[in-house]
Amino acid sequence: MHTIRTLLRLFRGRQHSLQIKNMSKTTSSKTADNTTTQLSSSSSSSPSLSLTEPADQGQEQAAALVPGQSAAPAADVAPEQDPGQARPAAAVAAAQTETASCPDSLAEAVTALGVHIRSLLAGMEAPATGQGESSADQEPEDASAALAEALRHGCRVQVLALELYDALSKLHGLPAIWRDRLSCAALLHDIGQVFGMKKHHRNTLALMLQKKTVDDAVTAELVAGLISLVPAQERCRTALIGRYHRKAWPSLAHEEFAALSLQDRLGVSVCAALLRIGDALDVGHTGEVKSLHVHYDRDTVILEIEGALGVHAGLIEHARRARSKGDLFMELFAREITWRLC
Repeated sequence: MHTIRTLLRLFRGRQHSLQIKNMSKTTSSKTADNTTTQLSSSSSSSPSLSLTEPADQGQEQAAALVPGQSAAPAADVAPEQDPGQARPAAAVAAAQTETASCPDSLAEAVTALGVHIRSLLAGMEAPATGQGESSADQEPEDASAALAEALRHGCRVQVLALELYDALSKLHGLPAIWRDRLSCAALLHDIGQVFGMKKHHRNTLALMLQKKTVDDAVTAELVAGLISLVPAQERCRTALIGRYHRKAWPSLAHEEFAALSLQDRLGVSVCAALLRIGDALDVGHTGEVKSLHVHYDRDTVILEIEGALGVHAGLIEHARRARSKGDLFMELFAREITWRLC
């Protein structure tokens, strides 16, 4: 079943049904349509999902998201601002100068971001133990160390999330650009941990949209350098995917999500669903999962997980966590998530 059919079947509370007669063509623009779309999330362990389209977005297409179709532009975001911070140590300043220019395309940004992160991590000490989501919600003693750990974890999650994206490409049917958006979001989804574990998903969004800054000058410079590599027109969508990697589902109660086009809401929701699973597979930040292979049929998605240390209690916990955080995916695609360990 094509993604859009699955999504529209599950979206509740709409005033007018979106009719899809030909999945190879986009539907026409409905400028006077008061079709409503709303993705809502509750505080319960099983949030509900519904879709409405605000009437004030008259120029927005209520088009089906089909392979190869370009996504509508994201909502305007605030222009990049000069951090206004004093320059940190010479080594950090030099590293930032090398990556000052923003790549022209998102694909280039993914490459540049990966290279820059590896360069940063090469000069940072690895922690003695992983600092996963099970860690206490206290403020980090060292913001730069928290950033380093978030980036190491992000690199592992990127690999897992992209494996999910590629293996399930025929199921979700997203245009190729969403792969790059997911890739950037996976790398940066935990940078909000520079403020501590509590609400770090929201802090990731705030950092990427430049609504919040880090007090520590060195860390602020590093974070600004990372964000500058993501094209300005892509930051809102990328930040939202990162924001929804945990806790609440996408919701029109969230201002930035509500400002997106219908197509972008669908893309963000699907990518967030995949990121949640990828994040869960490295929940301990310990690289427990060596490799991941994904298979699916009409009713089930099977995660074939190979453990770095074989099958043991820690790997089983990661698999269970992946199913738990697969709640949004299971709602969107009406398939159960199960696993096979090796």
